[in-house]
Amino acid sequence: MMERKPQMERANVKIYGQDYTISGDKEHAYIERVAAYVDEKMKQVSSVLPNGSISELAALAAVNITDELFSRESLVDEARNRNEQLENDARHYIQLWEEAKKSFLQYKDEAQRAWDEKAELQGRFDSLQGEANELRGRLQDFEDRLRAAEQERDGLNASLAAQDESR
Repeated sequence: MMERKPQMERANVKIYGQDYTISGDKEHAYIERVAAYVDEKMKQVSSVLPNGSISELAALAAVNITDELFSRESLVDEARNRNEQLENDARHYIQLWEEAKKSFLQYKDEAQRAWDEKAELQGRFDSLQGEANELRGRLQDFEDRLRAAEQERDGLNASLAAQDESR
């Protein structure tokens, strides 16, 4: 396929009272808008310098238009730099978010493991507590049996002592 060259547009315009034919690859309306802008700038310069020649007015209008261009380019550069900074900041905050999310998930897993371990330890504690209670009960039985045996012994000793005295 062959590339088509943009069609050249022609516009008859009036700038500061003089007729010009301007050709360009932009649309007709755009060319007229540019010419009207230059015309307005020349009229603004002539209001400050009413006796200036057309070439002086055109040169000063060109300087003013160029100043506007440079100012806008500077604003565009500032906006571009600010946009880059914002994009960098956004990437940084996304990275921080991802790290925080990862840390949160790790802490969540650790907390779950801690809860699981606590439940296991609580189960073991309860089991040991039951065993301890059972052993306490058995100890109490032994102590009761020991007291009963001691009382029986004391009774038997008293009986023996009474028999020895009676003899």
